[in-house]
Amino acid sequence: MKKIFSALCFALFGVTAIMTSCSDVPAPYDIFGDGGDKGDGGEITEDNPFGLDLSNPVADFKADFEEQPDFTQDGEFSSNLNYDYTLEGWKNIASVGNRTWTGVVYKDNTKYIQASANKGDAEKYEAWFISPAFKVDEIKDKAVSFDCSGAYFNEKNSLKVYFLTLEDEKMVKTEVAVTGIPTSGSNYVWAKGLTADLSIFAGKTGCIGFCYNSYSANSTTYQLDNIKPGKGEGGSEITEDNPFGLDLSNPVADFKADFEEQPDFTQDGEFSSNLNYDYTLEGWKNIASVGNRTWTGVVYKDNTKYIQASANKGDAEKYEAWFISPAFKVDEIKDKAVSFDCSGAYFNAQNSLKVYFLTLENGKMIQTEVSVTGIPTSGSNYVWTKGLTADLSTFAGKTGCIGFCYNSYSANSTTYQLDNIKPGKGEGGSEGGENPPIENLIFKETLGTPVNAQTNLSAFSGWDNPNYTYEISYDKKAIRSIEHKTENNKTETNKVNSIWFSEGHESWFTIKNINTSGYSKFTLTYEVAANTYDIGETIDLNVIKVSLNDIEVQAPSKIVTATVKGQDANIFYTMSVDIEVAGNDNSTLKFFVSAADNTTGMRLTNIILQGSEKGGTTPTPGENDGTEAKPYTVAEAIALNNPGTPAFVKGYIVGAANGSMSKLETSNFTIETNMLIADTPDETDPTKMIPVELPKNSNERTTWNLKDHPENYQKQVIIEGKLIAYFLQPGLKSPTSITEVQ
Repeated sequence: MKKIFSALCFALFGVTAIMTSCSDVPAPYDIFGDGGDKGDGGEITEDNPFGLDLSNPVADFKADFEEQPDFTQDGEFSSNLNYDYTLEGWKNIASVGNRTWTGVVYKDNTKYIQASANKGDAEKYEAWFISPAFKVDEIKDKAVSFDCSGAYFNEKNSLKVYFLTLEDEKMVKTEVAVTGIPTSGSNYVWAKGLTADLSIFAGKTGCIGFCYNSYSANSTTYQLDNIKPGKGEGGSEITEDNPFGLDLSNPVADFKADFEEQPDFTQDGEFSSNLNYDYTLEGWKNIASVGNRTWTGVVYKDNTKYIQASANKGDAEKYEAWFISPAFKVDEIKDKAVSFDCSGAYFNAQNSLKVYFLTLENGKMIQTEVSVTGIPTSGSNYVWTKGLTADLSTFAGKTGCIGFCYNSYSANSTTYQLDNIKPGKGEGGSEGGENPPIENLIFKETLGTPVNAQTNLSAFSGWDNPNYTYEISYDKKAIRSIEHKTENNKTETNKVNSIWFSEGHESWFTIKNINTSGYSKFTLTYEVAANTYDIGETIDLNVIKVSLNDIEVQAPSKIVTATVKGQDANIFYTMSVDIEVAGNDNSTLKFFVSAADNTTGMRLTNIILQGSEKGGTTPTPGENDGTEAKPYTVAEAIALNNPGTPAFVKGYIVGAANGSMSKLETSNFTIETNMLIADTPDETDPTKMIPVELPKNSNERTTWNLKDHPENYQKQVIIEGKLIAYFLQPGLKSPTSITEVQ
C-alpha cells in the first residue's frame, strides 16, 4: 500500500500516480538494450519462438516479486525500477519492440512488475511474462490466480492471458478468458485474486503467459503481482450492466470491516494521522464511480482506525465513491440487518452518504436505497454516531451486497467516516431528523444568540447552560460575536458568539459545576479561530490547552497561516481531545493559553463534552491504599480506571510497548520511552499490564529503560506516578520514583 500522510495531498493524487508510473524513471525507457528473452528454457526456433521447455514441469510456482531489494531513495523518485528484471524459472520476453516487464519496488516496499509503452517510438510493443512449465492436473484448482492493476486505459492496448504448450515441438498458444482485468476506470486500482481457469487443458503440460500489447502512443500501463496456482477470490467482469463487477456466486456467512488490519500509527512530520489513499480490504470493493476519489484508510495517532471519504480540494464537479461488502444471503445474516458507526464534518446539503442494497437480476445490477436513521447531516464535526442500522428485511430471500455511497456535488466538501460495519442490528443510533442527538452528551455550549456589542462575561446571560459557573481571566469585553467562517466556508455571514483571548496575555476560561458522574473517559470538541490578519502570521491552534478536573491535555497540532491579508483571519477550526479522568458531580473544565504562545489573539466557541467510557468517581481502595507502605497491585491500579491521582504501584517489569499495546517487546528491546508492569513476572496479557511512561531526560528513563538496561526485565519494582491513561488503557505517567523490591 502506498501511504500518503497529509490530507493536503488529495489534490495532487492524480499527479502523484502519473509521476510514479511515467516521470519517476531516471532515464525513461532508453536503456533497454536489445530486449529479447530474459530467462532459461529450451532452444529458440521458428516453431518455438519463446524457447519453451516442458521436460521438467514443476509442482508449484509463484511470482510475488518479493525477492527484489527493498526500496532505496534515489533523488525525488518514489520507486526503484529494474528494466532488466529476471525471475528464476520465468521468462521475460520482448517479442515485438524492446519493452519487457519491469520490476518495480515502490517506496513503501510494495513489489510487482509492470509493462508500459510510455515514451516509446515503435508502432507496436508486445511483452510476455511466462511461468515455469507445469502439469495442469497437478496444480491447485487447475487454475492460476493473480492481482492486476492498470492505468491510462486505451482500447488499442491490452493485457491478455494465454496457456502455452508444445505440440509436435511447435508452440501453441490459447487465450484464456479472465474476468476482471481492468480496461477502464480509475488508475492504479488493484483487482485482487483474478482467476485464469485452465481446466479445459486438463491432462496437458504447459505454461501460463501474460501478454502486454500496445498499438498506440497513448500507452496503457499494466501491473502484475501474486501470480500463483489456485483460484482467486476476485469478482465478476465489469460491464455496463454490472458496473461494479458484483459477484454473488460465493456468498459469505459473516463479514466485518473494522479496519484494524491497517498498520499502527507512525509519526510523519506534524501530521496526526496516516492516510492510505489506495485502501483495500479483502473481499470488499472500494470504487471511484465518478471522479477519482475512493474511500481512504485512516489511522489516527491514538490508533483509532476507520475509512473516510471527502472531496476536499478536488476540482471535479462531482465525486461518487462506493465501499461495498462481500456478497451475502440476507436470510443468513444476523437480524437481516447491517450495523455501522458513522461520523461527519463540514456538512453541506449538496453532499450525502447513502446506503444501498445491491443485487443482480438477469446479470444487471439493481441498487435500492436503504433508509438509515441517524446518519449525521448537521451539527458538530467528527462526532461519531454508533450502531446505526440498515434494516434489510425487505430483501429477505435475496443475495446481494451492502454499499455505502459518498456523493459530493460541491467544492464545500462534507467528510464522512465509517467504522465497525458488521451484520446485525446496532445498539446505538440517533433518533433521526436533521439534528441527530449527540451520543452520551454531557453538555453543549454555543454561547447563545450573537451579541450586538462586545460584552463583559460577568454581564452575559445568554448561556445554553445557565446552571454552570463561568469564569475568565480578563472579564472586559470577553464575549464577542463574529461571522462563523470555517475552513470550507470562508464567506459565511451568520454570526456566533466567542470567548476572546487577547494577544500577548495569559488567558483562561473555566466552566464549573459540571456533572460528569458515571464516566471515566470523555471526548471534548470545540472550535478555535486565530486573528492571523497579516500575510505570514502563523500560529498553532493547539496552544490553547485543556484540562478536566486538573487532567491536562493538548489537541493535535493545527497550524494556520495567513496567505491573503485579512481574509485568513478568524477562521474557525474544530479541535478534539480525549480526556481520561474519573468523573464527578462537580467537575471543572478549563481552557488556557500562555502569553508567549498567544501571538495573534484567539477565539473559542461551540464547546461539546461527551462521555465515551463508563466509570466515574474514584472507587474505594481495598486493603492497599496506594501509599508507599501499601502500594496498589497492578490489578488494583487498573480497577481504579485512571483517577488522575498520584499513587504507588508494585509490579514486575514485563516488557515495553512498541507504539501500541498490541506490539509488546519482551526481548531484543528497542524502546526506551516506556515499560510495562504486571502482577506476575511472566504475564503476557496486555489487559493485565500497566504501561509506565519514562519521560525524556528523566532519571527514570536513564536508569530503567529496557533498551539500555535489559537486565531490569522481570525485576519487581515500586513506582510512584500519576494514575492516568497511557496507550489507551490504565497507565502510570510522570513517575517520580522507581525502586527495586529487594
